[in-house]
This record gives sequence, structure tokens and C-alpha cells, in this order.
Amino acid sequence: MEPLDPLVIAELKAAVVTELESRRFADAPGCYADERGGGEYIYGLTAAAFIHASLNLPLGSRENRAAWAGRILEHADAQGHFTSHSGPGHAVHMVVGALNVLGEPMPQKIGPLAPQTPKELVAWLEGLDWNSTHKELGGQTIPLLAGGHVAAGWADMLYDSISRRLDPASPKATWCKPNAPPWRVVSCVYHVLALFDQGARPYPQPQMLLDRLLDLKWEDVPGTVGRTACTDGDWAWVLLHLRDQLPQHGERIMAAIRKVSARRVRQWHGDRQSILSQTTHDIYCYLWSSAVFQSCVRDHYRGAPLTDTLNNPTLFRL
Repeated sequence: MEPLDPLVIAELKAAVVTELESRRFADAPGCYADERGGGEYIYGLTAAAFIHASLNLPLGSRENRAAWAGRILEHADAQGHFTSHSGPGHAVHMVVGALNVLGEPMPQKIGPLAPQTPKELVAWLEGLDWNSTHKELGGQTIPLLAGGHVAAGWADMLYDSISRRLDPASPKATWCKPNAPPWRVVSCVYHVLALFDQGARPYPQPQMLLDRLLDLKWEDVPGTVGRTACTDGDWAWVLLHLRDQLPQHGERIMAAIRKVSARRVRQWHGDRQSILSQTTHDIYCYLWSSAVFQSCVRDHYRGAPLTDTLNNPTLFRL
């Protein structure tokens, strides 16, 4: 295989900034569409804030940031809930993060959020779709965990309930169907374990989870196979944290991560327009994922570090 030319962060930054500016739908703070030629949509507004933070770009004056936040909050209904094609839980997750990135206060009414008493929480958990990507689970609980807005025993019950759903007798049912496609397996595992990251808890059944992810051989899956803009980042993030719990597998984990990192860098050099033509939210996903790879495969990148804002617990406090 040919030697790998590093991805130059300054070139990435310039290209993303140019693309983002082309998506302005109004000459006002934060008015970025979620797609080329698109109009106002909640994910365009929030993703643009995250992109600025990921690239360490200025977010404007205090007045501009307040106006940006105000525009985001205009998308709330009377109950303070937000909607999106990824579900209301994921929407509020992104809104809370964007408001914290902008340094703006949270409204008194914001949601939807998971029930805040242990008994109601258990019933709510039982009613979730446990074959989904678990964006609702994460989106509605992470802000509560981050801000400590829960009753005594709430977090323990949450983690215990989730952990009990892993059965060593069914090692492929890692919060998903045993025959789920690779991208969904990765998404399910990541969005559940994000809750454990938020509470600084060790992952349950780490060897089982590691075997499940490595058996996917994601490093060898062609780029044409189905995935989301976050799959690479989700996969690498979880593997890095499993490595911390299972350091004896570090060499194998890093070999796989380096292979995916190289694939991503080559894609940037060979077809960056396909990356830049994605939704604004997906461009943000590309950036936070790249930050994860840059943090552990430094020789594949050249320049100042990108910032992973998605996995920063402080950005999701209510």
C-alpha cells in the first residue's frame, strides 16, 4: 500500500468553513441550513455551533451568541420539546449541547427527558425499542446525568437495568438484534455506553462487547457498505475505552483503529467533496470522529488538534 499523506488540519478547516458559509440562509447569527440550498432546520443551527467548536472557531460576540441560541430555541413547542428526523430525544441532546457551546443559559422548560424517579424510569426503559440505535435513550438521559438532576438511586437503577440486558449466553445481542448490520451494532453499543461515559462508570461485560465489535472486522468493511456519518467515530471511541479496561488487547485494537483512520484520510484526499456535500450535521459528525482518530493516530494528521465536543460531558449539562 502506498505511503499515507497526513490530513492537513488547516486544509480541512478552510474547506469546511467555505462550505458552511455557502449554507447561510439569512444574514444573521447561526443561520446555517442543514444542506446545500436548504432552509432553516434545527440541525443546521445546532450543527453549525458544534462545527465552530470542533474547529476552534470564534462564535461571535455575546449578542451574536445570544441571538444564535434564541433562534435555536424558537424551534421548541409549548412544552419546550424539539422534533427532528432523528427523534425528539436526539434533538434535545443536540440543543443542550449547542446552547452550552454558545455559552447561553438553559430555558426552564426543555425536553423531552426521561422520568426522574426510579420507578417511572424502569417503566420508561421497558417501553423503549431495544433494537433501535438508542438515540432516544441517550438523548433523554445524558442531560440528566450531566447535571445531576436525578433522584437518589436513579443512576444506579439506570445502569443496572441496562447492564442486565447483556447476556453472555447471547453474545451477539448487544442491545441490538443478533443479526443487525454492522453499522447498527456499532450505533447501539455506542449510544448505550455513552451513558456510562457520562457517569464515569466502567463498561459492563467488556470482553463480550470487545469481541462483538472486533468480530465485525469494521476495519475491512468497504466504504460502500451502509454506515452513518458517525459509525467510524462511534466504533473507535468505544474501542479506545474498552482498551482502557482490557489493556491486554491494546495492540489488536490499535491496529484496527489505524486501518480505519488511514481509510478516512485517503477518502479525504481522494473524494473530499463527498464529505463536504453531506448534511451540516453529518459534517459535524465527520469532525468529531476525526478528532477521536487524531487523538490516538497522530501521525495521520498534521496541525492543531480538532475538538471532540460530542463526548465532552460538560457540554450536555442542563
